[in-house]
Amino acid sequence: MTVDGVRSGDENACGGGYRGYLNDVWRSKDGSLWNLVTQDPGWRGRGEHKVFVMADLFWMVGGRIGHSWSVKSESFMNDVWGSPDGISWAKYQEHAEWEPRGAFGVAVKPKTKRDPIDRVYLCGGHSGPILDTNLEENFFDDGGENRPRTPLTYHNDCWEWQPPIALGQVDPWLRDFNESAPEASSYRYVFENSGVERLRLVVPMDIIRPQDPSILAEEGIYTVKDLASIGRDKVLKLRLTPAGSTNPAKIPHICDQKRLAIAVMDKCRVQEEDWLKTESQQQIIHEVYADVDGNEIVSERSEAYTGWLYPNENRFQQDESENVKTMPETDLSAKIERWDEAVESWDGCSQIGERGKLDMVNSPSEGPDKYADVEGIPQIQGWMQTWRILEELQCRNIWSPRSHVHGTLFQGDIFMIGGRSGDAARNFSNEVWYRDAELPQTTFTNVPGDRSPDNSFSFSADEEGCIFQWRLNDLSENRVEKNWTTSGETVNIDWLELGFHRFRVRAIDPANNVEEDFEEGRNQHTWYHTPALPVGLIVGCVLGFFAFCAGVYLEFRRRRRKAAMERYAVKRMRRKFRGAQGRTKEKEVDWKKYGKQAKDAAKKAHKKKKAGAVDGSAKTKSKHKHKHKHKHHHEHGESHHAKKKKQRKFTPRSSTS
Repeated sequence: MTVDGVRSGDENACGGGYRGYLNDVWRSKDGSLWNLVTQDPGWRGRGEHKVFVMADLFWMVGGRIGHSWSVKSESFMNDVWGSPDGISWAKYQEHAEWEPRGAFGVAVKPKTKRDPIDRVYLCGGHSGPILDTNLEENFFDDGGENRPRTPLTYHNDCWEWQPPIALGQVDPWLRDFNESAPEASSYRYVFENSGVERLRLVVPMDIIRPQDPSILAEEGIYTVKDLASIGRDKVLKLRLTPAGSTNPAKIPHICDQKRLAIAVMDKCRVQEEDWLKTESQQQIIHEVYADVDGNEIVSERSEAYTGWLYPNENRFQQDESENVKTMPETDLSAKIERWDEAVESWDGCSQIGERGKLDMVNSPSEGPDKYADVEGIPQIQGWMQTWRILEELQCRNIWSPRSHVHGTLFQGDIFMIGGRSGDAARNFSNEVWYRDAELPQTTFTNVPGDRSPDNSFSFSADEEGCIFQWRLNDLSENRVEKNWTTSGETVNIDWLELGFHRFRVRAIDPANNVEEDFEEGRNQHTWYHTPALPVGLIVGCVLGFFAFCAGVYLEFRRRRRKAAMERYAVKRMRRKFRGAQGRTKEKEVDWKKYGKQAKDAAKKAHKKKKAGAVDGSAKTKSKHKHKHKHKHHHEHGESHHAKKKKQRKFTPRSSTS
């Protein structure tokens, strides 16, 4: 094939404006030696297309056609061609259901016993106008390097297709996980581009009424993303009654609907998480519940690790404090300035100012729980409980829009790898995503018995990498004891009360698929709980009783011994004074009075003895000194006496005549 007199393969790779697109088909057995199959397959020369094999046929889809030296000739295609041998090709679709594009990813999932139909998935790619790269204005500086500016539209949608039975019986391409698709699984998911009607659960607590989607469509609001970004003018138009009209407001709860849409956007924001769990990581407890005013409260606690959390689990609802711009008490001019700033940025829904203030200057209003009007427009005084709806909505995870993504099949799963999401070099990605359309299922491995004090639950999922959420209801009082709480594969509830309870657990896989169905005995357990006897309290009470009895017994023995000693002492005194009475022949003695006097005398003696102990050391010293003096005197006397005795012994006695 020649282009402007230049044979294919002889172009020089220097400068621009030289490349053309080809349509020849080659074949090889080993990838080293190639044989030309055909130079005229019937479809136009192109690039950025994809060729794959499915149902024993070659298929070629999409791509970019034209040549680079003429911008007007380049365009994107969305045709589908098939061939049994690569030589003869037939056009199965002139225009497929997906937008014309190039540089997309394709992966084929062959039929299995479980799914006896071959399927192909086409994902990502780019499309749009192509600028002339010969003009300097169509280049930009990317870190010192000139790169062509390509205002392309990048995609992240996926389309599913089945091989046709015959040339004239071609099934349409179905957008994967789209609410308009016929498969039931698609209705489980919501994302930013879902229609507003997807926020309805068809339950009494719905915030969006059946007629609201059509009213919003009249204002150009079609998707969840549109509703989340609705501006002040449209909010007031839908929320307020038209001036001079008796008709009610079109959508009085438009602010609650906007708040729900923002919460969905936040919940469905994809975050990178590590799904490899350890035992310590499974101890994270995440609690979501509502207070008496309906405001959601989120708390987290962990026994050993705080790094692993289910993504989006703490985003069920925005904190109301984020929507209230508080104004601390300052001087009047500062308060007015803050009020003016808040009014200027007011979106028609946020609560500004302080409750109970008529405005920032005047005295308090009659209603102590009112927010002041903003330029005559009443503020929202309270919020509906959007978290009840939000917890029932399931997000569809998807990568950011990109082209040049590579698709492959591995172990039965469709993988999309890498890609480019912009013109700059930094926009290349090395992310790996896989398609998971199967909802996980949880099965109990251990549950407490009926009318028993057991409070431990164990369960497992049929997919790896799942985390779990459990919910507990008190059926006796028909109330929620614990809202959906994240946990590992074991839950111990040590605060259960007497009565009927219902425990539900659901699994969430890494693709954010949430288990929907609950079956008694599999992932739902209803039982009558009987709290365990307080063994510690009983043992403590018994030990305390015995200790009390022992104390009473010991006190009784002490008093009885004391009384016996007193009786014995009285008897001795009686005997003593009877003898004294007999000798003196006095009248009988009043023994009780005498005993009392004896006790008083004993007390006085004890006090005197205690007082004498203070100068005991001085007396002891004086006594020792006296003893020493006496000893010295005794020794001296003894020596003198011995001397005199000796003198008497040796003095000769005079004789008498």
